[in-house]
Amino acid sequence: MANWVEGKLKIRGKPEDIKRWVEECLHCYTTNWLGDGAHTELVEGAVRFEHDPDSEEMYLYVDKNARIEGTRRNFVEKGEYVDTCEEGKKSILVVRMKAAWNIEEQPYIEMSKKYNLDFRVYGYEMGMEFNKEIEIVEGEIATYRLIQFKDYKWECPDPKLGG
Repeated sequence: MANWVEGKLKIRGKPEDIKRWVEECLHCYTTNWLGDGAHTELVEGAVRFEHDPDSEEMYLYVDKNARIEGTRRNFVEKGEYVDTCEEGKKSILVVRMKAAWNIEEQPYIEMSKKYNLDFRVYGYEMGMEFNKEIEIVEGEIATYRLIQFKDYKWECPDPKLGG
């Protein structure tokens, strides 16, 4: 069983680029156990992104935890996410995320280049007592911090998250 790094994932870019990333990279699956083993199927319509160009808001609906394709077991957690958009500026969508064991930067570097997006992740891992912060801007690592503490429960801003 995995220890989970839990926290926030921020996606920054044009709403149309965020939409393309959502449509191509966030997918929900269901696993059915049949006589000959496990069968995993895509759940159609379980992830939806809405943005009206005349509106100043964008919406992401995730019906169950959605896998971030290209990562090693990173997920956007189930929920409804709403953020604002400003004409001519990069928009920022903030979602709850979790990753099995660790957050690796390489998949986010590749997605940043492919989708013209910036990513910022801050995760907490209570079991192994570390936090991790990664920022990818224009396909390059801008921030990379593995944060360890002498007294995790006291020093960490949210010591009950992750694990």
